Amino acid sequence: MVTISAGNDLLNGVLEEGDAQNPVASGKFIDDYTLANLLAGKKYFLGVNSAEFDASLQLINEDTGEVITENNNYADTTAAKQTFMPVSGINYAVRVTCNSAGETGNYALTANEIKTVDLELSLLIDVSGSVSSNEYEQQIKGYAQVFDDPALYNAVISQGLEGKIAVNFVLWSSSNRQSEVVGWTQIDSAAASQQFAQTIRETLLSEFGGQRPFSGRTSPSAAIDFSDDLFFSNRFEGRRKAIEVSGDGSGSSSATAKARENALANGIDVINGIVIGTSSSVTNFYQNSLIGGTNADGTPAFVENASSFTEFSTVVRDVLVRELTPLAFFSVSNASPVREDEGNTPQLTFTVELSRASEQTTTVDFATQDGTAKAGQDFVASSVTLTFAPGETSKTVTVDVI
Repeated sequence: MVTISAGNDLLNGVLEEGDAQNPVASGKFIDDYTLANLLAGKKYFLGVNSAEFDASLQLINEDTGEVITENNNYADTTAAKQTFMPVSGINYAVRVTCNSAGETGNYALTANEIKTVDLELSLLIDVSGSVSSNEYEQQIKGYAQVFDDPALYNAVISQGLEGKIAVNFVLWSSSNRQSEVVGWTQIDSAAASQQFAQTIRETLLSEFGGQRPFSGRTSPSAAIDFSDDLFFSNRFEGRRKAIEVSGDGSGSSSATAKARENALANGIDVINGIVIGTSSSVTNFYQNSLIGGTNADGTPAFVENASSFTEFSTVVRDVLVRELTPLAFFSVSNASPVREDEGNTPQLTFTVELSRASEQTTTVDFATQDGTAKAGQDFVASSVTLTFAPGETSKTVTVDVI
């Protein structure tokens, strides 16, 4: 049996009539692969994609042949995916098979350790024919300039629970012209952010040895569909997922709205837009057909306008800061004892803090739970809902000690 490493591996294969048949599904061909380098307690992603047949995945106990889990569909596509955490003592294999008897064709199998990040962000940049060479360079340099600034990581990205994001860079124009020119990249330091900026320059700017890959017509719906699929096959699990589309033109309202709804249904949290220029019709198109979902701060998706390409970098910075500002989270500090005075019940005071102020009223439920100390023996059980008004970041809770 061929081995595939589950650390970070991609394998291209062919399901064909000469392959073995699925022992639990007559008439369906199979390719089995031993999963190597698994670590108990880690989370792994398995994905298969084919343009030629409806693919299905089965996670197998290699020693017994038992099918542990299976998935034959992902988001109404011909792809399939699974996530799992291996258990010590089990040897695992992954089986690629077809959803219908007799199907064959090429496929790509991915096996990755999943890395948790605060945000998966896909940047979609319009390079259609209406974008001149100078305007193209201003867009690319605008994004590179923002990621080159250490403050983007130090003041924004680092403030999340994980302190890291994953981002990719996609160019788009016509319905059949999209390219992920910079693949999913983890940004977990200012240096990593600056390296991402440099990769953008070296890939896309002629002065750094890069080039503009194409131009063409304008199809934002195809760009969103293309980007949506890329979230499926990466090795990250974001607490949130976002798409940012920038451009200077519109496309089919119905097709774009459908692409938006599909992306949101597939787990994308928000699609925001940047309109370059002063066209009210393009802004209305973005507002009504393209954007959707909710940002981390609870505000709805938005459109920002850059009145010119020269203003683009300033707007990009503002938009990225809004998108990258992480989810606010609650933390509870160690208890501070309140000294027992005569006639008063001894208490412990806990401070509950919100990581950053919100513009909206925020609530959180606080409840005691048994540990080494037991309710009824050591303390009085307590539960309360704390309400943080806009701008508030700290509340205290007291628990009576027995």
